[in-house]
Amino acid sequence: MRLLTMRPLRLSGLPGLRRWRYRTAGLVTALLVGGSLATAMTASPALAQTPGPAPGVMMGAAAPRASSVYLAYRGSNGAVYLRNEANGSMTGLGGRLIGGPAVAQTRAGLAVFGRGTDNALWWKHQTAGGAWSSWQSLGGVITSQPGAAAGVTVRFGPAVVLARGTNGALWYRVQGTAGGWSGWKSLGGRLLSGTGPAAVNADGNLTVAMTGTDHHVWLFGPMGMQVHGFLNFGGLTSSTPGITNVPGTTGFQLIVFARGTDNALWYKQSILPIGNPGGWTSLGAELTTGPAAATVPGQKMYAFVLGIDNLPYMWSGTLPSNGTWTRA
Repeated sequence: MRLLTMRPLRLSGLPGLRRWRYRTAGLVTALLVGGSLATAMTASPALAQTPGPAPGVMMGAAAPRASSVYLAYRGSNGAVYLRNEANGSMTGLGGRLIGGPAVAQTRAGLAVFGRGTDNALWWKHQTAGGAWSSWQSLGGVITSQPGAAAGVTVRFGPAVVLARGTNGALWYRVQGTAGGWSGWKSLGGRLLSGTGPAAVNADGNLTVAMTGTDHHVWLFGPMGMQVHGFLNFGGLTSSTPGITNVPGTTGFQLIVFARGTDNALWYKQSILPIGNPGGWTSLGAELTTGPAAATVPGQKMYAFVLGIDNLPYMWSGTLPSNGTWTRA
């Protein structure tokens, strides 16, 4: 098995889009949490000089509208920063994380989730008026950055957050319509150590992308008749994948992004119910971490990565085969 090396993203002199088929094989894998711990998460003061992303961090992304394309990252000081790529505005959210953040657009506004220094899940969210809450613990003992999705209507809604637990399985909590959170529940499976889940609301269904212990990308999602399960999506990677969705002419489409064994950004598509058609296609570049992905409803798609200079870069386009690389 050919494993990923931890080489950095090079965007200078990108060649045209290269095509390559990932090798695929079988073996199901997937994604605990338990206990609860609390450590104070302090709010950050006004931004004086915004630090860049910490080396090797997994970033988060959300794109609720064309004027609000958000990139969330953990800075070199451990605090969380949220940048609107549409207008360049930056918001410091404080806290101190060792994993994440993930970001999702809920009915009340944005919500950011991360793994605290106590290994518990923490979150911070906007209220209906747009103000930000303080950091609050959702407990558990997690071993990865979290993934989150909002707007889910089937089984996991309206908001859900997931993470790798101490047993390597996928665990989740659901926020109910009254705002309270359920207890932790396991979906089973086994995630590769050092990686976490990426989640998306796919037409009301929760769909999760993750890297298994076989280094393949796996999907958890709808398999028909309101049955959810795990699917081997193939590929070879040692990083957390990214996932987003877009309505298509042949149905609701999922786009999964992954860091390949050549450290380039690759993608593969599926319609609902989840399936495993076709192969993987390269978008080039050279990544140091897994990608974060988001789509403006009915419009442009975004994938965010860290380059060899440890700066964030953005691939954007209307379809994975039709886009450009720029600095984020």
